[in-house]
Amino acid sequence: MRRAHHVLHSRTLALSAMFVALCACGSSLPTQPVVAFGEGVTLYPDSLYRGERVTLGGDVADLSKLRGPCSENEDSDPPSAFDDCVSSLRVPDGWAAIVFRDRNFSGASATYTADVPDLDLVPGPCRPGFNDCVSSIKVFRQ
Repeated sequence: MRRAHHVLHSRTLALSAMFVALCACGSSLPTQPVVAFGEGVTLYPDSLYRGERVTLGGDVADLSKLRGPCSENEDSDPPSAFDDCVSSLRVPDGWAAIVFRDRNFSGASATYTADVPDLDLVPGPCRPGFNDCVSSIKVFRQ
């Protein structure tokens, strides 16, 4: 019995050490609230829900840090992102999204509680709507 307890304790310590090591490296673990499709608000780079999508289950203060299909130049980090690269949104029942023109949830904003097939067709600060004009987003259940 004592030996079994010692083996279990040793395994627990080994697993804890592996977890700490993985967390320390950071780069291989997700840093954004990316979830499975249907489990949050989905962003698309093109109107009518086309293009490389990402589904978020929480807030993102800086969409330039979220890997996506758009980039300003080849040397940007990450090489492509979702900053100023959102043209449509899928908002499931019971969810809401607040999009912001600027990073850190600032600047002009709009709240959506239903799908938006084309952000160019809604009021916003950029030619004339919010198309390719979103730099941060709050996502939550209602």
